[in-house]
Amino acid sequence: LLKATKNDFGLLLKRFNYFSQGNPVQFTLVHDFDYVCNDTRAGAGTERMQKVPADKKAIREAIRRTMEQTTPESRVLFYFGGHGSDGAVIAGDGQPITGSELRSWISDTPHSSVPITAVYDCCFSKGSLGLPYTYEATCDDIETRRATLRRVSNPILQISVVDDSWSYEFRDGYHGQLTWYFLRYLEKSAFLGTEH
Repeated sequence: LLKATKNDFGLLLKRFNYFSQGNPVQFTLVHDFDYVCNDTRAGAGTERMQKVPADKKAIREAIRRTMEQTTPESRVLFYFGGHGSDGAVIAGDGQPITGSELRSWISDTPHSSVPITAVYDCCFSKGSLGLPYTYEATCDDIETRRATLRRVSNPILQISVVDDSWSYEFRDGYHGQLTWYFLRYLEKSAFLGTEH
């Protein structure tokens, strides 16, 4: 298991107030490691979460249940932290889940207006969902490439590595860089009042 993946899981839980009483956000968590939260700010003291089967079949079923429960007002965030290879993410049982499989699973909702954000903090994940547009952001500019003009059923945003390459951890190995900066962006946009 990647150390940064486990620590990033904790950052996401804290960012979305998972342990807060009365949180209106619904969660479907699939993680193949035990997790202990000692965040006193959560108001619940120490929370322990047992690992959940994270094989390909379990992930598909968790996504299916989640997408069936969406309403027209729902917004979905799919986050994967772990290993990736050749445009696929690697499930806990070592089986690849291709981008086209994931896209079909997360798009299978009764409401075609539900926006979906898919975040992949794993290697070799660029463009794996096969979306019709690609935006590449660097420190200096944003480059747009149009692949096709076919209609996408649900508005989907994929956030992943820029090149078909590695997803890096910080030097200490404690957090993945993509997840860290994604959460900093959410913090800043909430502070500025631009988060929807």
